[in-house]
Amino acid sequence: MIFRRKDYVTEEEYMRMIQKKTGVLLSAALLGGAIIAKESNERVLKALELYGKYIGPAFQIRDDIIDLTEGKGRGAIGNDIKEGKRSLLVIDLLSKCTSDEKARVIEILNKPREETTDNEVQEVINLMKKYNSIKYAEKRCIELKNKAINALKNIDNNNEYKSLLIQIAEFIVLREK
Repeated sequence: MIFRRKDYVTEEEYMRMIQKKTGVLLSAALLGGAIIAKESNERVLKALELYGKYIGPAFQIRDDIIDLTEGKGRGAIGNDIKEGKRSLLVIDLLSKCTSDEKARVIEILNKPREETTDNEVQEVINLMKKYNSIKYAEKRCIELKNKAINALKNIDNNNEYKSLLIQIAEFIVLREK
């Protein structure tokens, strides 16, 4: 929420924030489940922790991409833009667009939610398409998914839960809702 008051956020700051917001949450849930199931193998526990660390941010980035469609089910597209969120999509856009476009995007993001029009939301989305910010976010999402799956390499391939975690990772990057 602090990022909404900052015009410019670096990708490093954003990734650190979503890692702490979503990555740690999923890591804790995975480790909690493993502990309840009486898993004590340190390699397995470390693999689950890393998996959560990577899949959480992948989930968050995919969620931000879905917000640009009607897939989130919140009634309209671009609610994150109306809320002024400095998502990875916005960060990438601001790193590529012209100074005039940058000023306009910041102006739109800084407006109160109820004053931001659908046309302004579409203006930002069109710029994201123009500068391939959506494709960039999709690429980063896939990179994180691959790191999450790679984190599972120390878990026995015969483990049914490993297969399930891989399926979940694949679903997260492909989901449309």
